[in-house]
Amino acid sequence: MKRVLLKFGKGSLQKGCDSVVAELLSADIPMQRMGSLPAVPDLFRLYHQWQYLYKIRTHNQGTRIHLTSEVGLRFSENEFQDVSSRLAASINNWLNAETFRSIDQALRMEFNRTDEIQIIIETNDPDLRRLPWHLWRFFDDYPKAELALSALDWHEHQFTPRDNNRVRILAVIGDNTGIDVEADCQILKTLPNVELVFLEQPNRQVLNEHLWDRSGWDILFFAGHSQTESDTGRIYINDQDNLSIFQLKNALRRAIDNGLRIAIFNSCDGIGLASQLADLQIPRVVVMREPVPDRVANSFLKYFLQSFAEGQPFPLAVREARERLESLEGEFPCASWLPLIWQNPTATPLFWSDFHGHSIQQKNQVKKVFHWKHSSALVLCTTLAVTSLIMGLRLLRLLEPLEMAAYDYLLRQRPPEQIDSRIVVVEITQEDTNRYDYPPDDRTLTELIDKLERYQPSVIGLDLHRAKPRGDGQQLLQQKISSNRNVFLVCAYSSTDENLAPPPFLTNDQIVNQVGFSDLPVDGTFRNYQSLRGDVVAGEELATESLMVRRQILSYSPDLATSPSPCSTPYSFSFQLAFQFLYHQGIEPMTVNENYQWQFGSTVFRELTPRFGGYQGLEGLSSQILVNYRSNPPGQKVTMGQIMTDQINPSSIQGKIVMIGYTSPVARDYLTTSYGTMAGVWVHAHMVSQMVSAVMDNRPLIWVLPQWRDFQWGDSLWVLGWTSIGGLVAWGLASRSITLLLLALTAVLVILYQVSLLILIQGGWVPMLPASISLVTAAGSITMFEKMTHSRDQKTSN
Repeated sequence: MKRVLLKFGKGSLQKGCDSVVAELLSADIPMQRMGSLPAVPDLFRLYHQWQYLYKIRTHNQGTRIHLTSEVGLRFSENEFQDVSSRLAASINNWLNAETFRSIDQALRMEFNRTDEIQIIIETNDPDLRRLPWHLWRFFDDYPKAELALSALDWHEHQFTPRDNNRVRILAVIGDNTGIDVEADCQILKTLPNVELVFLEQPNRQVLNEHLWDRSGWDILFFAGHSQTESDTGRIYINDQDNLSIFQLKNALRRAIDNGLRIAIFNSCDGIGLASQLADLQIPRVVVMREPVPDRVANSFLKYFLQSFAEGQPFPLAVREARERLESLEGEFPCASWLPLIWQNPTATPLFWSDFHGHSIQQKNQVKKVFHWKHSSALVLCTTLAVTSLIMGLRLLRLLEPLEMAAYDYLLRQRPPEQIDSRIVVVEITQEDTNRYDYPPDDRTLTELIDKLERYQPSVIGLDLHRAKPRGDGQQLLQQKISSNRNVFLVCAYSSTDENLAPPPFLTNDQIVNQVGFSDLPVDGTFRNYQSLRGDVVAGEELATESLMVRRQILSYSPDLATSPSPCSTPYSFSFQLAFQFLYHQGIEPMTVNENYQWQFGSTVFRELTPRFGGYQGLEGLSSQILVNYRSNPPGQKVTMGQIMTDQINPSSIQGKIVMIGYTSPVARDYLTTSYGTMAGVWVHAHMVSQMVSAVMDNRPLIWVLPQWRDFQWGDSLWVLGWTSIGGLVAWGLASRSITLLLLALTAVLVILYQVSLLILIQGGWVPMLPASISLVTAAGSITMFEKMTHSRDQKTSN
């Protein structure tokens, strides 16, 4: 339990507290904060008004006070409730002072909401002692925090701990005129593992003799009448005699020396008692700060002892019992304000189990703390080491093939999307090549474009290389392209093959504005493979299944080409088609933003960095993005034959992006993608659809977690987080059951998969595979270490 000593010095409500010191008693790294609090005479008057009304309210309610002084003549329930509310607000306004805020903030930064905390308020001012400090909002925000009071003067008191298997309780039942203490007695008798001695209305001599008992006591309990006169507390031990703590000081000091650790005065107005007992350096005292009704006293004792005996630490058992009194506040308002702990700051956290088997308990506690610190350090070190190892393997590209495969798999698990109605693909099928030859001559191609133009498409893109004349219609094709700026052709900048150059009849302006390069970056390794265009590389080795198209080039600088190329257009085929279509749709013109990235309207196409997601070695010389494939074809399909024979509904073409390309096997224009083998024209269609959908529909582009330049710190934190989960699961379950551990790890991996899939549906590519490997590796390492440690401990104990 974490403990804070809040020192108010010689401050008071009326004069203020010039120096308030918060000292963290139980931190590995000691901490101290300074502050102050202003004078609040209004709070002083408000508290005394509340106290005045409270005494009237509880008059004749069977309180455990011997002599109730004459109180005022007037009481209003509404006024009492109003003063109670104002008092709570006034306390928090005072503690919210700017000069105290540094202490409040330091405590909140130091503690978590789940921490067990004790705030010990050190003051000699009687009004500060009586203030209901539990109303401070800090205690609302920290449900496992409780307060205690302490005097300014204290020191550590050495006592002899009792080594006994039973809890010894001395229960003194004093003057019970008009009250029911029998209920307290019955509650004490239900406690487990206790040696209980009752003294019913003893005289002074009998009480002294029992306090001097050499066997010692763990708990001193008093029930009956009591009160505080000035600063002196008095208990009424029978209907004739009353004693102050001073009159019992030698006997009480001996009881404390012999192991007395708690004194409970379940009686009225006990702050004077607690103050005097504190001078004897008793570890802990529980008292009631004001007159306490009989039912409230009974209920508090029951709730406190029940919680304490069930394993709650002493301060939290008091808090739980105090808060449970709230159920009585319909009849006894402010009942939960009454219980109060007075504690020596040197007293360490106390549990019920500490009273019996003390030596064994101490050893087990030390062992438990050592094991916890050792295990937590093991989890931390293993988590960091495994994460560093996996991210290092990733950096060396050893995980890249596996990550790409995992990425493809996740893509395929996404739910299907609707077809992009803005795109029409005109397939040149095997039937078409049989009928119109392969490749179709220029006259036939011109006729195809003529027919399409009648349907008023927005853009026409020919995914066909036409570097050389085909038949006798090249002049007709030239005229068609020159007269229609919405017709686009392709070339390849990465090849010196003249068959992949632009048509020779195009001007430089037309090459830039009506031609797009068809080059597609592939992932994988290949030999003797120069181009992805199957219609012009017949006889060369085809791409293997390992050559995957996952990326899309938007643009590049012709100056960066590895060799001179007649394909001098800086824009890709898909870029040209998307740009022209968006222009016709009135989208804000394409620009290059301050980060040198393409931007259409508000949509930014952020280019891939050399390290992006699972990629660890991209060239970074061209503007590339990942292809966010659709699970369904990205557009409508028609055939060349249907267009040529007028079998098309004009509305299916009007205003659309029309792309013409081969699907005939003879063209050998097929590529491997995340969704399997696909004709080249359909790959380009996916790319065009991606750009248009991102701008017009806000369909996400593929993004990754934050990184700084090439440092993927977002990915590293993601892997570290899941690795920590794996380590904690192994730490918690390895010593219990391997089967349970495996089930838990399987559940965590399923959750990781589902979370990664949900994020990918939103466009995010997170490192699922490195996190999975790291998680399992950390869990396995910790499990093996725990098993080895357990086996070694068994051998040592034998």
